[in-house]
Amino acid sequence: MANFSANIKSAAKVADRVEEYGLQFDRMSFIMDLLACDGENDNLKIDWPRFIAATQGDFMHDVQGIYNHLNRTTGHLDGCFIPRFAIVE
Repeated sequence: MANFSANIKSAAKVADRVEEYGLQFDRMSFIMDLLACDGENDNLKIDWPRFIAATQGDFMHDVQGIYNHLNRTTGHLDGCFIPRFAIVE
């Protein structure tokens, strides 16, 4: 079972921006996807301020990558996908 970070407000801001682009998606499921990727389940933490302020291309790269590569059972990003706004320490 996946674990989730507590950065709900930041994840909601990302979801708000996705809505601004007119994309159809399940908001709550997407927020849970983002929280599963934020330093949980062997994923790197997300740099929320940079992600939220990113150019459209970089922003959508991470949105689509998370959507396409997240294993929703384990919460791990598969396929060697690393978000551009992951914090690499």
